[in-house]
Amino acid sequence: MYRAAHEGARNQWVPYYIGQTNSFADRIPNHENWSAAVRLGATHVHARVESQAATRDRIKAALIAAYQPALNVQLKQPETGNLAPGKSSIGLPGAFLRHPKILFSRFLM
Repeated sequence: MYRAAHEGARNQWVPYYIGQTNSFADRIPNHENWSAAVRLGATHVHARVESQAATRDRIKAALIAAYQPALNVQLKQPETGNLAPGKSSIGLPGAFLRHPKILFSRFLM
């Protein structure tokens, strides 16, 4: 799993794209949204290795629903309604969304 992001106000990470791959080495340099993410301000790539496909899918969906990254077009939530405090749209604990370091290790681009 990976996301292209920059550090915004109050040390909050702003993701522009969240995705998953079987090979960081193959996917990241050749990603179709890479240039757009950099133009929008992405300065970092956060990555996490997760061996279980179902877990990757759940985490990716929860992060996209919570952050609504500009370059992700699938899995976004409608702009109406709010989630219950402390819960993601697919049931992951809110701590996963509030503390992205739980999900990702930080790497410089």
